[in-house]
Amino acid sequence: RNFCIFLSLTIAAAQVKEERRFFFDSEGWTCHGTACDHHSEPLTVRRGSLIGRDEGKHVWYFSAPDDYLQRLKCAFSLQFRLAHLEFDSRGESEIHDFDVLLMSHDNVTIGLKQMVNPWQTYNDIEVVFWPSRDQSKSWSRAWQDFETNAIVSVQVVERAVSKAKKLLIRGGYYAGAEVTGLQNIRFLILTRCPAIDIDDKASQVCS
Repeated sequence: RNFCIFLSLTIAAAQVKEERRFFFDSEGWTCHGTACDHHSEPLTVRRGSLIGRDEGKHVWYFSAPDDYLQRLKCAFSLQFRLAHLEFDSRGESEIHDFDVLLMSHDNVTIGLKQMVNPWQTYNDIEVVFWPSRDQSKSWSRAWQDFETNAIVSVQVVERAVSKAKKLLIRGGYYAGAEVTGLQNIRFLILTRCPAIDIDDKASQVCS
């Protein structure tokens, strides 16, 4: 691995912040969608950003590697910045679709919509995975079933996270050519989760 993990204790909610940046390669991230087939190297790294691009009206996604899926099981949330470094809408509205998709091993697919403000160069996004049940009604964005678009329960979200197979973050938003960057990825890890030993890790770890 060529990334550094920065861990710092947060004051609230007994969480640890884990930050990952792209330095030399994609760190296992792949491109998901038909637009990915049009490029010999769908994803590249530039100045700490994972870069994807397309030339037309395509919906494609950044697909997270397995170690990220394991982190989800103890992550309260995932934060990241989506940067539209170049884009051409061809005079059309943005493409409406799911911005984040989570697929589980038991064939449950849920997603989030309207996470990204169109025509904005930078969007800072937080995806919450393990909200407390008494706070579920106050989610800023609600998880929906991929097939029906119905709002799903907290229990369905928890089940999908615990059996996560794919985590997809959308990169294709416009009808014309665009260049999209994924940056500043941060996990908020629950310190009491038994799946990951994060005791006494408040310092920088590089591997």
